[in-house]
Amino acid sequence: GDTEATDAIPSSTKPPTKGEVFVGGLDPSTTEEDLLAVFSAVGDVLEVHISKDVLSGDPIGFAFVTFADHEVAELAAHELNRTEVCGTKVGVLLADENATLFLGLLNKEWSE
Repeated sequence: GDTEATDAIPSSTKPPTKGEVFVGGLDPSTTEEDLLAVFSAVGDVLEVHISKDVLSGDPIGFAFVTFADHEVAELAAHELNRTEVCGTKVGVLLADENATLFLGLLNKEWSE
């Protein structure tokens, strides 16, 4: 019998995988709506999450934006890096497993 299902879906018709970008150097007044307005310019945004301090609930200067398509996330990282959001230039990186490793480094770079 022919039980191999791996060839059933040609690669071109697979649904796109979601993509996420890390946004750093945010002004504390930045809202999720502000980020949505900027990032939806490059493609469909599924979710915006501004990271907050666990104890105080205050924003801690970075966010994650999830796009419907990984390619759009790559485009956003390329096109929107150093874009002004609420008067502050932000850094945008493709969020992968390594993103958190760069946090300390990038925050220094963005504040210059």
